[in-house]
Amino acid sequence: GTGIPEQYDFSIAWISDTQYYSEQYMENFSKMTNWIVDNKDGLGIQYVVHTGDIVDEFNEEYQYVNASNELSKFEQAGLPYGLLGGNHDTGHGNERYELYDKYFGAERYEGNSWYGGTYDDNKGHYDLVNVDGEELLFIYMSWDIYTPEVDWINSVLEQYPDKKAIICTHPGINANAEPDYFSDLLLEQVCKTHTNVIAMLNGHYHGASMNNVGFDDNGDGVEDRVVYRICTDYQSAPGGGEGYIKMMYFDLENGKIYLNSYSPVLDDYNYYDTPK
Repeated sequence: GTGIPEQYDFSIAWISDTQYYSEQYMENFSKMTNWIVDNKDGLGIQYVVHTGDIVDEFNEEYQYVNASNELSKFEQAGLPYGLLGGNHDTGHGNERYELYDKYFGAERYEGNSWYGGTYDDNKGHYDLVNVDGEELLFIYMSWDIYTPEVDWINSVLEQYPDKKAIICTHPGINANAEPDYFSDLLLEQVCKTHTNVIAMLNGHYHGASMNNVGFDDNGDGVEDRVVYRICTDYQSAPGGGEGYIKMMYFDLENGKIYLNSYSPVLDDYNYYDTPK
């Protein structure tokens, strides 16, 4: 089936690791962005997340031009979105943010009502998305995450302790739901002390997985809350991912989020069809 729930209040589209540079890949990217815009009203899409690797090569400007043109469709449609730099966007740990800053720096987004604030020219930023009385806080941080970046993320969460927060990074858990250094760092130094964090989203690792971590905040031996660590990256499929988009459907009345994927390239729901 489609995996679309019968009842929900709004949805969020999540793309990652697009890295489209060839003609075929760009055609797939275009079909993804067109589908999101075309279905924003019918599916109640209120926001789009991109968890990095927007381009394949950090020093090839034409790739940034192509990606910028595709993402500008959201701006033209009045659809809020957030992004970050993955390792391919920023020189694989060498912190090469020149083209990322040029095309996706803070200046591009600061005039938008949902854009809350920036860290180091949009290396990190946060967005406030208000839908049906539920204001969600999305916090983004690009590839290189160390103490200054953790401190900034904590400062944002301390500013908005009453808002449900979702942290978006490029690294995180892999396709087997195993966490990397960055994921555990944020879990221990951010999520543990901020009870409003409900999820961490990441790409980078080929596949899709979920890792649920419970926290006993009052020390009574019973878990009081869960942080959902979720990985989405379909790039190992033919054509750079076959255009799959992860959809998140929010059911506020019942406190649930439903996940599925859809490819406008293949007109196919659910990349993984085998239940597990």
